[in-house]
Amino acid sequence: MQNNHTEMVTEDKATDRRSPILPRNPNKAMQQMMDTIDVLRKQMVAETQALKETNTQEFMRLQDDKITISQRYARSMEEMIERKEEMRQATPALIEKLKAMRADFATITQENITEIQKMSKGMKSLETRIMEAARKEAQKGNQFAYGATGKLKDGLTTTIGINEAV
Repeated sequence: MQNNHTEMVTEDKATDRRSPILPRNPNKAMQQMMDTIDVLRKQMVAETQALKETNTQEFMRLQDDKITISQRYARSMEEMIERKEEMRQATPALIEKLKAMRADFATITQENITEIQKMSKGMKSLETRIMEAARKEAQKGNQFAYGATGKLKDGLTTTIGINEAV
């Protein structure tokens, strides 16, 4: 597979419109879109695997590339939608292949989302446990030396200070 993904989206300041990133030829545009989907699919599979293995270093390493590829995918898809009449001129085989790739990509994306939700739930659980432990430690430091009857509790050492500023 050739790497057609090095093009950057440029913005035309005068018209505030982005330059096209897909080739004018509908067949080539569709092929480039499929290449982009394939690159993003591989990225999502790698990220999902890192999540399943709880490999946070690998997960974090993949994020910058994922953002770049996702932005390219979104912009390419926007362009294909804008050019939908032109895209109908592509060969039927390419159109069907793109539909199949998008369906497969949707399945992979759902699996990725499920793993991210699991990670999020695990992080929330960890946060709750940390907060509970912190509260218990804080309560240990805030023990009152006197009981409800006003008597000093057995076994506790306490200090008494006098404020002479009054």
